[in-house]
Amino acid sequence: MLDYIRKSRHMLGQRGGMRCDIDGKQGRVTGEKGGYLMVRFDDLRFPGPARRRWAMTFYDGNGAIVAQ
Repeated sequence: MLDYIRKSRHMLGQRGGMRCDIDGKQGRVTGEKGGYLMVRFDDLRFPGPARRRWAMTFYDGNGAIVAQ
C-alpha cells in the first residue's frame, strides 16, 4: 500500500524510515494506514497519519532534501 500512496500522490522518492519535516514538526515515516502516511513525530510515542496536502519535506540518510 505504501507504493500505491507514493505513486498516486507523486511522492516517488519517499520510503519507510525516512526523516521528514511536516508543518515544522520533525519525525520519521513508519508506513501507511488507510491511504495516509504514518509518521512518528519526535515528540510523540506513537505514529499518526499525515496528509499529503500538509507542508512536507523528506530527507535522505545524510540529511539532504529528497522531496518537498
